[in-house]
Amino acid sequence: MHITVNPSVITDFPHFWEPVLGSEGAHYPARPDVQAHYRRAREAFGTTFIRHHGVLCDTNLVYFEDDLANAYYRFDGVDRCYDPLISMGMRPFVELSFMPEALARAGTYIFHWQGCTAPPRDYRRWEALIRAFTRHCVDRYGLAEVRRWYFEVWNEANIGFWSGTQQEYWALYDAAAAAIKSVDAALKVGGPASAGAEWVREILDHCAETDTPIDFVSYHGYPTDEGYVVGGAPMTFKGPGFWREAAGRNYALVRESAFPDVEIHVTEWNSSPSCRDATHDSPHGAAYVCQGISEVAGCLDTFSYWTVSDIFQESGYPFSEFHGGFGLLTVHGVRKPSWHAFSLLRRLGTERLEATAVNAPAGAGALATRTDGGVQLLLWHFAQPPVEASAEPVTATIPLPNGDYRLTERAIDADHGNPLALWEEMGKPDRPTADQLAALHAVEPGRAGRAVTVAGGQFDYTMTLQPGMVRMIELDAL
Repeated sequence: MHITVNPSVITDFPHFWEPVLGSEGAHYPARPDVQAHYRRAREAFGTTFIRHHGVLCDTNLVYFEDDLANAYYRFDGVDRCYDPLISMGMRPFVELSFMPEALARAGTYIFHWQGCTAPPRDYRRWEALIRAFTRHCVDRYGLAEVRRWYFEVWNEANIGFWSGTQQEYWALYDAAAAAIKSVDAALKVGGPASAGAEWVREILDHCAETDTPIDFVSYHGYPTDEGYVVGGAPMTFKGPGFWREAAGRNYALVRESAFPDVEIHVTEWNSSPSCRDATHDSPHGAAYVCQGISEVAGCLDTFSYWTVSDIFQESGYPFSEFHGGFGLLTVHGVRKPSWHAFSLLRRLGTERLEATAVNAPAGAGALATRTDGGVQLLLWHFAQPPVEASAEPVTATIPLPNGDYRLTERAIDADHGNPLALWEEMGKPDRPTADQLAALHAVEPGRAGRAVTVAGGQFDYTMTLQPGMVRMIELDAL
């Protein structure tokens, strides 16, 4: 594989993967350890928004009806979810889900903690609930603050998170949008938070036909086949180009729609939708982070990795430090290779340089940027385990003015930035001791540096890129 960097072709490259991260159900943020994981993401990546499932669930005790069927509300559970975020300088990316049981048409549920997936038995009561919820948020946190939030209606209504029809989802969305805008017209509402990058055209067409407000579209994606359906068949990897096709298609749909200026947010993504997938713990997960981010650049506003933490109970609470959970951090806050990938991506500049890869195997790629201080080149090779792909020789040509530079190389692979390997050497303890945790916390990406001299107007770099490897080089003028 040969990489040629062209510094004359420059595009903006905002760090769109950093502002929003996903998290567990909205009854978890009151936990100090969960708050600590949020704080670390805020400090490391500048993360501003956290998105939770189930803020309206009965675990938060939001909706009640008295003996005369009069509705009344309590928002203490909402406050326990949102207060810690606000205190950290963060805010919620509000997902309006799931249905309070007293308002639900039927008893249909999802997850270990039983989120109710049913439509409301009375859409007027649903609208009144959302109006009261929105008013409470404005009263508690201030209108200027809440105008910066996003209100996303439901989660993945096109699969098992919604037991109603598509038309019933439109009724749910319309009522929620009317309620939110009745509190303040500048508040942002959108959806459909759909699985498989679907329903984007449909929601835009619906809102155009019914004159329903929409400020952003949101969708989700995992690079698997029918396995993404809740309760579906075992998952099959679709291939590394999944995100390029999905993000490009939906970007075009939005720009050609009646709402060409709405924001586009992917509010869930990962290498698979299983919270027991070993890829999430391994260097292959780090390589997939780089692959996905490179493919969607320029096609959306935010790209919310699912999730920040392995403190996560959708399939029952995890009882092992490494169990294939979604998180960037393990239960005890050990940084996975995916976290380290985010840390390398953080080092990239906000101006992207054209980087052309010739003879690159599927899942391998490069991303080049520049800063005032120099040039950065990120390389990766993702191959869905079990891996049979061989090592790939790589050469890269980077045009640079002649002179002396500091070359810094950083690596995530089987031997670097990979606490999973150390944990396996420890005998895979379900709950590591304090000394074992200290050793796991200390694992860092590989780092080496040396001085180099550029002559002839370019720097030539060679390496071997293994499957499941991420490599970053930085060239800074001395």
